[in-house]
Amino acid sequence: MSIDVVLFDLGGVVCRFRPDARAKALAARCDAGEAEVRANLFASGFDDECDRGEHDEPAVLARVRMALGFRGGVAELRRAWATAFVPDPAVLDLVARARRAASTALLTDNGPVLLAALPAELPAVAVAFDHLLFSCVLGATKPGPSAFGGALERAGVASQRAFFVDDSPRNVAAAGALGITAHHFNGPAALQDALVAAGVL
Repeated sequence: MSIDVVLFDLGGVVCRFRPDARAKALAARCDAGEAEVRANLFASGFDDECDRGEHDEPAVLARVRMALGFRGGVAELRRAWATAFVPDPAVLDLVARARRAASTALLTDNGPVLLAALPAELPAVAVAFDHLLFSCVLGATKPGPSAFGGALERAGVASQRAFFVDDSPRNVAAAGALGITAHHFNGPAALQDALVAAGVL
């Protein structure tokens, strides 16, 4: 059976994930240090709530202003947030090649700030995909079946016609249990081989 959509994780696959760079960028605009930024936004569970769609972008901006003394507007917030993600050109090349045979989708556990930031701050990523399937829009995070189910529904394909790549073994196992062809990412070369084996490349 042919593959109609290839779903890519963002942090750790399409982009190298550098959360310390984000904490540093936010702290530079706040009356707080990096440790306080990490504790208030990330270790506290607030960012997880954002990933599930429980807070919109204005709520995030209000949080960083009130709790951390953030000095800036929404554009500065988006810019700082996006510094955690550094696109991998080799993976983006595979995305472009896969797109010749199937639609492509970004399936990521991320919140509204990054979603809004993508076009301006990570334009090469934004234009590479037919579907931007953020958990904050789906209302569910991986490895929950509703995250995958919502993603497949929005992409308009059955699980047996989807290919999924993620750097988390737990997410890969969950996708495979739903009948999705799933690949544990450990580098572009192995991903290329897996896409060839699936008939995408």
